[in-house]
Amino acid sequence: MIASAHLSVGAFSGVLVQRYLPPECGIVERVAAGFCVGVISHILTDAVPHQEYSVAGYGLGLVLLLEISAVFTLVFYPPIQIAIALVLFSAMSGAAFPDLLGMVHTYLVRWPLLDLLGGALHVFHGKMPVGFRVSFFVQTVISALAIFFVRSKLV
Repeated sequence: MIASAHLSVGAFSGVLVQRYLPPECGIVERVAAGFCVGVISHILTDAVPHQEYSVAGYGLGLVLLLEISAVFTLVFYPPIQIAIALVLFSAMSGAAFPDLLGMVHTYLVRWPLLDLLGGALHVFHGKMPVGFRVSFFVQTVISALAIFFVRSKLV
């Protein structure tokens, strides 16, 4: 999946899991639950047939910067309560975590453990590739619906 799909579904998951936590849960538990469901959302969204980025290096960095900026703007603007923002940020971070491990392994340090963990978190990755147009459309729709859900629950 592309970053915007992972981040938006991570935010969606962070909002959704809060419904199932006991009311007495504090902010630390809510943030931790957000991160955990974010990681799970990454694994599950990778099960959706998709195509990956066709750029690498600085080009990929620019694409990621634009995507992340757009999703963060749509999720966090206008400003929301700090506790809710922390939960959403944590869930989005969890959703990005598996790919972050892979990027650290690819571009920074070649630790075999990072590669092993990244591979384990990408269990469904690349099982059914589809064309770019279909993949982009499906991921854009998923992202838009997830962000719409998140914003509708924050008002």
